[in-house]
Parts: sequence; C-alpha cells; structure tokens
Amino acid sequence: MHNRRLGSLLIGIWLMGTVLVWFVKSQTVREVGLFSTTSLRAEKEVATIGKENADRLLRDFSVQYNRHLQEMWEIVQLCTGGALFLISLLTSFRSRTVLVATAAMIGIVAIMAFYITPSLNTLQMRLDTPGGLSEVRTEEVVSLRVWHRVLEIIKIALALLIAVRLVFDLQGLGLPYGGQPGRQKSGRQRPPEDGSDVSPSHVRARQ
Repeated sequence: MHNRRLGSLLIGIWLMGTVLVWFVKSQTVREVGLFSTTSLRAEKEVATIGKENADRLLRDFSVQYNRHLQEMWEIVQLCTGGALFLISLLTSFRSRTVLVATAAMIGIVAIMAFYITPSLNTLQMRLDTPGGLSEVRTEEVVSLRVWHRVLEIIKIALALLIAVRLVFDLQGLGLPYGGQPGRQKSGRQRPPEDGSDVSPSHVRARQ
C-alpha cells in the first residue's frame, strides 16, 4: 500500500513537472518585451542599445534558457522514472501495466535526452548563426522537432495510464480477485451461523 502511494506521488510529480516546464518555456519567449520594461534602469539600457537589439538579445537568452531547462528536466525525468520502476518492482502487488509503461517512458526519455534534444540544440544553434544551415539540415531540424513532440505526447499518455492504474488499483481499494467483494480465497463454503453442518457428506447421510 505504501509503495503504491509513493508511486502515485512520483507519477504526480512527473505530470506536474511536465506541465510547469511547458508553461515556463512558453512564457519566457512570449514575455520578452516585458523584461525590458520592468524598471527604469532596464529602460535606460534598452534606450542605449536600441529596442530591437534588446529584444533580440533577450530572445536569444530565453531560447538558451529553454534549452538548458529541457536538458535538466530530462535528467530529472530519468531519475524519477528509475525510482518509480524500482518501487513498482519491489511492491508486493506488482502491476505489469505500471512496469511496462514505466519502462517505456524511461526509454522514451532516454532517446530524447541522449539523441533528439542534443542533436536539435546543436542544429538550432548553427541555424541561428549568420551562415545558417543547408536546406537538408533545416529539414532535419523540423523532423527532430516533430519526433520530439510525438514522443512527448506518447510519454504523457503512458504517464496518465500509470496514474489511473495506481489510483484505481483494485488491491489498494480492498477488492481482490477481480473486484468481487466477499469472494473467499479458499473454495470451502463458510459454515452457517446456527452451527449446522451442511457439508455434502452430511447431506448424503441425512438422505
């Protein structure tokens, strides 16, 4: 029971962290204009270098921050996924659904952390340079972005599946054997409250 609760906590942290990372990444680039008008000192600095140059500098900083945030979040996901897998493996009521889904999520995060994200960041940094990239490399950037989004959607679907399986676990709800309450593990019938013997041999003896 305690392992199931801890697993529910970990998958909840995983889902909440994903939502927070998405939110932060979307706001850092969108609110670039707000950063340059937060104080009088910032306004003076912006007036010195020019509004367009300041926005470009802040936008580049936001993009670099988002890349670093994505890399760190993927490392955190690997650690969280590993802990969830060990907890699911060591619990007395092992769920194949949770184990398989968690292993799949760890595999997806590993692909993103060690291949897709580093390759995408490298190509995007080269794309931001004055020389740019060739058309073939630009198509590779688009392809990596698409794969990153697809894997992210699959990962979220697996996380939701794990969360549902842990929250509505039949063993944890006290409904063993397919959720049928009152079903006994042994095949013997419960004796009646009046103490009479209703075993088949006793019935045959009466007949």
